[in-house]
Amino acid sequence: MTEKYIIYCDESEKDGRYFSDFYGGILVESVNIERIENDLFALRTKYSFYREFYFALQYSEYSGKGFSVAIYPDTMPESEVKILEFKKWCVEAVKNMGFNSNLELIQEKKSHEHALLQAIDVIMGAIQFVLNDKHLEIPDGKTRRGKKTLIKEKVYRHIRGEIGKLSPDNYRNFNIGKSTANYISGSVSDRYLMPYRHWQFIPTSHHFNSDLTKK
Repeated sequence: MTEKYIIYCDESEKDGRYFSDFYGGILVESVNIERIENDLFALRTKYSFYREFYFALQYSEYSGKGFSVAIYPDTMPESEVKILEFKKWCVEAVKNMGFNSNLELIQEKKSHEHALLQAIDVIMGAIQFVLNDKHLEIPDGKTRRGKKTLIKEKVYRHIRGEIGKLSPDNYRNFNIGKSTANYISGSVSDRYLMPYRHWQFIPTSHHFNSDLTKK
């Protein structure tokens, strides 16, 4: 039987105060998809939450021999010409990485059909929310933070707490503003073996503005 992996991908916060352009993904073995989605559905049923968690961008499907890649972006509010250009770019990008793909494998999808897409959106949203100090914001004319802000901060703290419980124990010192080290073997294989990976990308050509750093 051909082994198959599915990568669900999303993006968040294109223009943050301190951190921008968040990209995340969940790598799942296809044999576990149904169980995980059932667990998420059971959780939503428990709390009577049936709406979409959040919008999501895309997921890519890597399958078997030769690794064919399918990319399923969320419905794009663009012209047919721009959408076609995007799909062609995706196909070429995949081929440049040594995988197989074609235009038929690049299909727009609705995010509410994929619970895992919504899950990665929640995780990234929580991370960028705190990194950009949105959890400290006080509405104009008010003296305290709003209820939604407090709830979102609680969601972040719960997610951060769960990451800290992961094995190995190094996750206890996880810093959301820094890249995770190779905790297991110290080699590149950790990128696939570690349950959670976190990267901070800094462009080669960048300008450091000390006035915009977090205090």
